[in-house]
Amino acid sequence: MNDVEATLQLYVNLRKKALESGIDYRNVVVDSPERPLTYTPLGARVITINKTKEMAKNEDR
Repeated sequence: MNDVEATLQLYVNLRKKALESGIDYRNVVVDSPERPLTYTPLGARVITINKTKEMAKNEDR
């Protein structure tokens, strides 16, 4: 089994478990100052983080 097949099989298994558990499975992406989004997939839910743990540590110094 190659990496692509393994990833697909993992997705299938996790999606099934999520649906059985009542978890609303959605495409979620995180936008942060450390890693700004350059592309947002169609239908994705974007979570914006304004301050990361590393930024908070630097402010405390």
